[in-house]
Amino acid sequence: MDDHNNMNFTYLCDGDENAEKVVVFGSTSSSVGGTPLERSLRTSLFFGTEVAPHDSRYGYGSTVTETSFVGPKGTLQISNEQDVPAP
Repeated sequence: MDDHNNMNFTYLCDGDENAEKVVVFGSTSSSVGGTPLERSLRTSLFFGTEVAPHDSRYGYGSTVTETSFVGPKGTLQISNEQDVPAP
């Protein structure tokens, strides 16, 4: 992209085997529900990119949704959302 006013911001999050979804909040997409991150293949790494002005300043964090199965036969699904501040 040949745009001298904007740049790409890429977010990375290292989840775990139970991480199902990661959304970044506090970014340019916060007003529309945040920036959803995609899982990289079958790894624990999530990533997402957005375009913002060069002089942008943001404080951001993420919400990680973890899902696991419990019970005698693993038939009960439990999901938990956790807010994670930026490092």
